[in-house]
Amino acid sequence: MPRIVALLAIALGLQLSSARTDTLARQRAASGGVIVFQSDRDGNPDIFIVPASGGDAINVTRHPANDLYPAWSPDCRHIVFQSDRDGNSEIYSIKADGTELRRLTTDPAANDRPDWSPDGHQIAFGGGIDRGNNEIYVMNSDGSGVVNITNHPATDAAPAWSPDGRRLAFHSNRDGNVEVYIMNADGTAPLRVTNSEQSEAEPTWSPDGTTLAFARFLTPRGGSPDIYLARVDGTDLRRLTDHPGTEYHPAWSPDGRQIAFHTSRDGNAEIYVMSADGSDHRNLTNHSSNDLLPRWCAPR
Repeated sequence: MPRIVALLAIALGLQLSSARTDTLARQRAASGGVIVFQSDRDGNPDIFIVPASGGDAINVTRHPANDLYPAWSPDCRHIVFQSDRDGNSEIYSIKADGTELRRLTTDPAANDRPDWSPDGHQIAFGGGIDRGNNEIYVMNSDGSGVVNITNHPATDAAPAWSPDGRRLAFHSNRDGNVEVYIMNADGTAPLRVTNSEQSEAEPTWSPDGTTLAFARFLTPRGGSPDIYLARVDGTDLRRLTDHPGTEYHPAWSPDGRQIAFHTSRDGNAEIYVMSADGSDHRNLTNHSSNDLLPRWCAPR
């Protein structure tokens, strides 16, 4: 991916100079990239970005509506997210400097949890456009060409592209409790990855495409989740966190060495980063608000 040219272009309502923007971009590249996340620290859920090494978080969306579930474009220049700013939950994109907001979906049903394909051409998301139950859809990055790729009466949600763009991971209750599945990018050949009495959700691929990180709940009906890993064929299950609070929504670093996630271990929700083997936990955001749903991006 090309270098981040304009990671932050507005801060406290002031336009940054191009030289300052380039300096910030270089700092973030040198420090392992940047993490986008959702936070209510300004009163309602907005989309924020923060250096992966820590530092000040910047509000990208600055809107009184609920802006949720952010994800990066592969070049780290744009963020896709869901928002109810026009009344219904729809998918939007915005540049990482807070400019060029675009509404991508216009449906009577709610659309949620978008994820950008590695080649930048498509966006997968969940929605109830057809039957009312949640399905996985894929559209072009400009919002055109929406296609239902799951077409199943169960609830299918939280799509995540594989690094090569050929497959999608997602979670579904199609076999009873919520489990992690993978399928081809056109929706064919769905394969169940996890198979337990608990529920597993929010899968995300390792950068080398061999492993999925996901949250496992205590019971099929919920309970406090922890972060687990498994090979894409379901083998080599490993538990990374073991805490009575909520540990959720893992996000791999681009080099595969670390995983970000959100946790309630400090009372409120914070973004933590740990090594990919589950060691060396550190609080990245360290704020009294609720910081949730991290996604990691870095230039190559």
